[in-house]
Amino acid sequence: MPYTLPFGFDEIRGEMEALRRELIWATAEIIVDPLERFAGNGESAFVRLGRQVTDSVENEIVIQTAYLIPTRAAIDNMTSLTSKGVRIRVMTNSMMSNNHVSVHGHYMKYRKRLIEAGVELYELRADAAMLDFLKRGREAIANSHAGLHTKAVVVDDRLTLIGSFNMDPRSRDLNSEIGLLVHSEEFASQVLKMMEPDFDPANSYRVTLNESGRLRWTGSSPDGQVEFNNEPGATFWKRLSAGFVRLLPIEREL
Repeated sequence: MPYTLPFGFDEIRGEMEALRRELIWATAEIIVDPLERFAGNGESAFVRLGRQVTDSVENEIVIQTAYLIPTRAAIDNMTSLTSKGVRIRVMTNSMMSNNHVSVHGHYMKYRKRLIEAGVELYELRADAAMLDFLKRGREAIANSHAGLHTKAVVVDDRLTLIGSFNMDPRSRDLNSEIGLLVHSEEFASQVLKMMEPDFDPANSYRVTLNESGRLRWTGSSPDGQVEFNNEPGATFWKRLSAGFVRLLPIEREL
């Protein structure tokens, strides 16, 4: 980034040939929700896939999801996996990078449970350091903030799912979602390589529990490690809004 687009025929052909040399040939499947679910006769194809993956995972699951409102069954499955030694890393948006305060308000209810389940929980920083390379060259976004839109899962460095499914009620119960499931260690390795900078303390906060069992956000700055006991960067009114929304009975619509 920022990307440049070729317009000349020779330039376009050269880029297409270069792209062809970089392609990874692998077995892949299209995962798509059945139309029958909208008549009340089908369940999410991704929920079904999740159960299959849970039965076969051995070492690690890495998840990036823009919105995170898990079910009790999902948390129970994660607890079962981590108790067996499976490492689970999950990244979602922080309060300041999330574009829906309603979603964040209901996600807040599950953070402590996820951490207690053994999940390594990360929230993307609105002031992520990886924005610097864009802000230096593009005045129009100099005052913008980072936001996570990725929906991707990598399992055991061999299986990768990229698509439209978020870990929230809307994706599970209301939307028709689609994804590409790729069976390839080489592809999984490249996806993980692209993900890793997002987990850096300069780009995301690690959310843990302190000695009192309260949430703690840990990141880094040019001066060293930084810690917060409240939503980093959020005003009192922002936190109050999210706290109010979490009381509303709208979770199934999010």
